[in-house]
Amino acid sequence: MKLYGLIGFPLAHSFSKKYFDRKFESEGIAGCNFENFELQSINEVQTMLHNNPSLQGFAITIPYKKLILPFLSQVTDDVKAMQACNCVKIANGKLFGYNTDTIGFEQSLKKHLLP
Repeated sequence: MKLYGLIGFPLAHSFSKKYFDRKFESEGIAGCNFENFELQSINEVQTMLHNNPSLQGFAITIPYKKLILPFLSQVTDDVKAMQACNCVKIANGKLFGYNTDTIGFEQSLKKHLLP
């Protein structure tokens, strides 16, 4: 079973778990699960990783988009520029940080700027 998730605090407002559970089911994606990891401190990330060895990656919401940076092995140029990370891929025990917020923001503007 591949596990994906979301870290943040609090997460009661988050729609991510329902969204991904429905997406996996509706698209016939078997062997995947999504969990919310409500961490009261960013320092709990190490325990979360240890307790969830099948975790493939996770999204990040407030208040941890900046606080996750010291835990990352490698980051994209977008993460460096924004000094914020909202998506982590786990590979070979290392955490790779991405910022997909910039892509989403750019895409939302393009449809209004192009003729």
